[in-house]
Amino acid sequence: MIQENSAKDNWAEIASRTKLKHLQREEVKEKETLVVFKLFEQEYALTINEIKEIIAVPHITPIPQTPKYILGVGNVRGNVLALLDLSKRIFKDTSGLNKFVVVLKSDDLKLGLLISEPPQTMVVEKQKIDFSSAVLQPLSKEDDFIKGLFKQGEKMIFLLDTSKLVS
Repeated sequence: MIQENSAKDNWAEIASRTKLKHLQREEVKEKETLVVFKLFEQEYALTINEIKEIIAVPHITPIPQTPKYILGVGNVRGNVLALLDLSKRIFKDTSGLNKFVVVLKSDDLKLGLLISEPPQTMVVEKQKIDFSSAVLQPLSKEDDFIKGLFKQGEKMIFLLDTSKLVS
């Protein structure tokens, strides 16, 4: 009887050690949930943690003497937000047919990004996002709002830095 228990304990110990070794060998892959949207034919993304909500474009009141890509302000649930035309910011003089506002979750910025198509969510492995300055270095100071990129199939998706979009 004593031998049976020790045999069971040995089996349990062996199984436990084998499982532990397997888990140690398994690479832990951090994942990032992104919200991906199109501007013309190119895709861009923000992390889901940066986004409060996505809504239809409200009435826009223009603000004088602002950059061309700041279309004005809008009232969203009693909060006044600056509304930035993302296609105008990225492609300079080109404006998209804006139907949606990506409201940013920020205490510092009261900002909504105007986009033309409903965004999609995507989960990617963090190590697949290239934050390399060697890839992004050719950008001018004015265009340094791209903080990373990743490949999804045959297409490249740019990860935006929201704090640099308005600076």
